[in-house]
Amino acid sequence: MWKVTAQGAEGKPYEVATSPLDDDGQAPRPAEMGDIESPTYRLLMQEAALPDAQRFMPIHQWAATAEEAAKEMEWTGLPVLKAADGGIARHAGDGQNRPSCLAWHDRGAMLISVADDKVQLSVEYIPERAEEQRMKRMLHRHASSGHQLETLLEWRAFVGRRTGIVDGWTLMRQSGRGYTASLVGATGFVVARALRRITLPEPALTSDSRMQSRLAELEAAQPAIADTCPRLEEVEPPLDGDIAMVFVHGTASCGITGLKDLFPPATTGFMVPCPVLRFEHDTFVPIIDNVKTLAAEIAHRLHVRKLLLVAHSRGGLVAADAAKVLRDAGYAGDVTVYTFGTPYQGTPLVAMGKKALNLLMKLGEGIADNVPVPVLSPLAKAMFYVMESPTLPPGILAMQEGAEALRYIQRSAEAVRLLSWGSDYDILSGIAGYGVASEGFLLGALQRPHDLVVTAQSATGCGRTQPKLECAHGQYFKQPQVQLAINNYLQPPAPRGGGGTDRRRDADDETGAAATRTAARHAANTQRPRVPKPPPDKFGPKRAGDDGEAGPSVRP
Repeated sequence: MWKVTAQGAEGKPYEVATSPLDDDGQAPRPAEMGDIESPTYRLLMQEAALPDAQRFMPIHQWAATAEEAAKEMEWTGLPVLKAADGGIARHAGDGQNRPSCLAWHDRGAMLISVADDKVQLSVEYIPERAEEQRMKRMLHRHASSGHQLETLLEWRAFVGRRTGIVDGWTLMRQSGRGYTASLVGATGFVVARALRRITLPEPALTSDSRMQSRLAELEAAQPAIADTCPRLEEVEPPLDGDIAMVFVHGTASCGITGLKDLFPPATTGFMVPCPVLRFEHDTFVPIIDNVKTLAAEIAHRLHVRKLLLVAHSRGGLVAADAAKVLRDAGYAGDVTVYTFGTPYQGTPLVAMGKKALNLLMKLGEGIADNVPVPVLSPLAKAMFYVMESPTLPPGILAMQEGAEALRYIQRSAEAVRLLSWGSDYDILSGIAGYGVASEGFLLGALQRPHDLVVTAQSATGCGRTQPKLECAHGQYFKQPQVQLAINNYLQPPAPRGGGGTDRRRDADDETGAAATRTAARHAANTQRPRVPKPPPDKFGPKRAGDDGEAGPSVRP
């Protein structure tokens, strides 16, 4: 049984309209559920009709499929995943021991109608007797004395008048036979489920065990992008030419998720204007480790006159610092960095603690085109529920507001040619977008203009600030002005008659939406000198917090 109350403007509590949902997310449409003709409600109904990979589904519906997928991907370093009594379990060893983490949903869900903006909601959940017995059975079969049980309110909110979609979970407090939690709601609808997890204390994560399986799944799903825009590490022999681009992805993500939006097949047929590479990397490791690898790979494999680093979110921190390392090492190419939604001043999401890690993984899997929700394979869903770490990995913790690593990267960013884009997403009246939150709605965490993950101030905290966008965090590369800015930079030289010179449209000193300036260059048929490779020892700068060892050397 569910009961939801709200605190009114005069401080008086009142009961909020709710409606039960079945496990397929289908619900009746009673009049008391509010404006069922609103765009918000229509989007809610569209989400319920989506393919399984995009729906907010209970664990028992896909756990067995996730187990089979994990077996197929065991070569990627995934932990052992097993379906267990309607839940999904992660095992530290061969799967024969008790699980390190086991998650399951109680049956059924609740649809909550929120009529006011920024209203405090109190949610009470009293499980049916059958669910209480199931919980005791799960503890008996799968838990030891060292396991801890937690009950969470997991929710997907359809917020605002156009609408924003926000996924989150909130730890519930036991109260008698039931559990309670508080949310900061906004006009719209909330789908809520009771999530149970039993966990063992574990060491902090230092690497992303999902990275290789995520990359394998996305490359298989998007073969045209994977082939047209290969991994940077696969470039052999080194590339000689005029211009190239490297895409640097964000947290727990893959370059394919951004490139499929930047070069949509419907308009480009996956024809790119120049060589475009992907820097695929583990975002849980320290940022400096990613920086050293990216700089070394570029110096070894890309001998071009102009290089554009296009980076999303955390990837902008890596790209900005790598550009500084390349410059200091004597890289002869002209390097420019474009960053989108990069937390130069950090993001409040990191301060939410370890639960934010699970939710950030949703952002990295890619956002659907038809309805702005994450596209999650059963394997991705499983890892979202069973990943556990007492603290955030170092590569995520570095994005906390005020972190020392950010101050260093800010200095690096100011020393290179860098353009930065941020967004002021209006969750109440803007276009549909997606975000995450771990306690309450994101409205409470990001008081300033934001893209549902990073504030606009933080995203434009370095470099030449570009006109503010109005999209959510996962939608930057769908924006026409962003596509225009990047394509303008990448256009090949246009030959001119007579003087034997050419012109290139150059976006370095212009805004992303404005016309780019032109500059005279050497004739297209002039032999360009090969860019010399810097000596190996220039890629291991010692920094505060480093272990003192040199970074990776440039391969001969």
